Amino acid sequence: MDKIYFKKSFDEQGLITQLDIGGTLVLENSGQLKKELVEILDFVGEKLNINIQNLLEIDISCIQLLLGFIRYLVDHHVEYQLGWSLNDEQRALLENVGFSTELFLN
Repeated sequence: MDKIYFKKSFDEQGLITQLDIGGTLVLENSGQLKKELVEILDFVGEKLNINIQNLLEIDISCIQLLLGFIRYLVDHHVEYQLGWSLNDEQRALLENVGFSTELFLN
């Protein structure tokens, strides 16, 4: 199984300002995604751009991890922007499981 793609960009103070996530975001890789997300929590600046791109696959387990991460950002008053690059099948999955509003797909 292919792994996830996780790239961080930093500002002058060393805080993370952009996060690019892609690859195979499925149950088998959810532990790796969770580990990556938890490791950056203390290094996120006041604003964060999150780009979900170059997805090979995505499933509900990783969608739930991403939602949890977004809720953490909201709870800690981090301004964020979420961008998606999805094919029709991936977009339909997110819409069919009811996450299109939470993930700004509308």
